[in-house]
Amino acid sequence: SIYLYLLFYYNINCDIIKQKFFKKVRFMEKNNKRKLTPYWKSVIILSGVIIICNILARIRAVCDFYVDNIFFVWSNTYGRITGIFPFSVGGVLIIAAVMIVIAALVLGILLIILHRKTGFKRRAVCFYKVNLIIALVTGLIMTLNCSALYRCSKISDRCREYGTSELKEVCEYVVNKCNELSKQIERNENGEAVYNGDIDKAINLAVKKMAGTNKRYRGYTPDAKPFLFSYIAYKQELIGEYYPFTMEANYSVYMNDLAYAYTVCHELSHLKGYIYEDEANYMSFITCIESDDLFLQYAGYISVAAYIWNDYMYVADDKNMDNFDEIILKNDFEVYKKNVEELIAKDRTFESMDWVAKVEDTITGSSMNYYKAEYNYDEVTKLVLMYYDSLGMFD
Repeated sequence: SIYLYLLFYYNINCDIIKQKFFKKVRFMEKNNKRKLTPYWKSVIILSGVIIICNILARIRAVCDFYVDNIFFVWSNTYGRITGIFPFSVGGVLIIAAVMIVIAALVLGILLIILHRKTGFKRRAVCFYKVNLIIALVTGLIMTLNCSALYRCSKISDRCREYGTSELKEVCEYVVNKCNELSKQIERNENGEAVYNGDIDKAINLAVKKMAGTNKRYRGYTPDAKPFLFSYIAYKQELIGEYYPFTMEANYSVYMNDLAYAYTVCHELSHLKGYIYEDEANYMSFITCIESDDLFLQYAGYISVAAYIWNDYMYVADDKNMDNFDEIILKNDFEVYKKNVEELIAKDRTFESMDWVAKVEDTITGSSMNYYKAEYNYDEVTKLVLMYYDSLGMFD
């Protein structure tokens, strides 16, 4: 795309370049040379850096070293800057990007019509040149904050194969923990689990505690932010999302407190270098159950219970979920608040713009295909089994 743009840029500026070339730098005709301006030197250098980073990002050992030792710097630097704003900076930039693309298309059409207007051409060239730099910087950020992460070693690479008996043991343990903790947390009149206190502070403490055993969790952790438009996220069936270009974790305002706890921990794990969904679920589980907060512990067990139970049911003879307390089945596996329809009714600004959700779905799908990364949640059970194996459960 960059090279096509450069070709386009050269074509629309051919007349201007010729005029300036013959009028102001005639002495260069003899040597048939034209010096590069600082702008084009910057473009070439930045393009070279991107190419080098993409080549290095193909080497797993380099990616592992980068994520373990360097990646946290971005949260400590510009993650702090974007964290200053109470709204989703990434959401604003996505809207700005769409507007820039539309403006670029309109400007391209106008250039065809007004190609003889030198002043207009000059302004158009300035617009395209600025946005070329923006595109290159975005490409570099996405390489560092996304591509490199997808090519790291996976946690599951260290997993061994587990048998049915081990799966059953962990399944029973998780179910018992869910049943035990479900009776110890507060609930509202609708039976929903509710957090009494500052849940964000509890999550922040849990994430800080993780830094004691996992070096990827060291450094600054920005607060999660609500989606700019939760209704659009709802139409996409999104409850959380990581924006690598702003180092932000975003969440839906329609979630209940249990879903909020494990979703925010999940999205924050992306900011710590765990880009795959199964790994993020696993790290969210560990963050929650190893915290000192009972509510977070319960959220952690609930977040993996369905994966483990479904996998166990696949090989077990008993095909029902009677092992779980009724209140868990009735309320705690739900993601959205009971009054979610009322909340959505107040947030229908973009109801007539469902196409926005479809467009973003297409963009997200294309991005996932590019990185050859599916929404892989299959290995959550395997990772949880590995965790309990490391604690000596199967000895």
